[in-house]
Amino acid sequence: MDTSLVLLKATASPGRPGRVTLAVANKSDARLEIVRSLFELKRTYSDARHALPRAGWGYTVTSVITKGTLLDANAEWWAWFHGDTRTTFGGVIPADAPAPGDPQLYLAGRILYRRVKGELMETAFYRRLDYADMSFSAIEPLDHALNYAGKVLIPRALEAQH
Repeated sequence: MDTSLVLLKATASPGRPGRVTLAVANKSDARLEIVRSLFELKRTYSDARHALPRAGWGYTVTSVITKGTLLDANAEWWAWFHGDTRTTFGGVIPADAPAPGDPQLYLAGRILYRRVKGELMETAFYRRLDYADMSFSAIEPLDHALNYAGKVLIPRALEAQH
């Protein structure tokens, strides 16, 4: 997969609701255009079946990166959002780690973007909060397939039609 757009870092700030700060970077030599972004702060068990966020399924997702945002080659983009208070856990990010058998906090995200050649691509991640450094960096063994960068969804989408 092409690593055009990557998640550089995602950190948590404890609070009621908590705050998530994330940084993405365009690692390619061409400008990218954001088509859609979905992010979700989740609290679930580590051995539960996990899924990437989807709009319209009754989940509390947020779109932090505005549609049409242009990200120049080798540029970084930083943003933050608060945990959604409508979730069952109220968007709270506790300062102390839960017990290993208790529900854990996860950050899930999908970013769809278009490169200059018209390909529709996706970068996605599903990471558990590591309380040692308050970063969403831990990837559970069953979640490896939910973490990828530069997956081509539609190759050369615009050029093929014209």
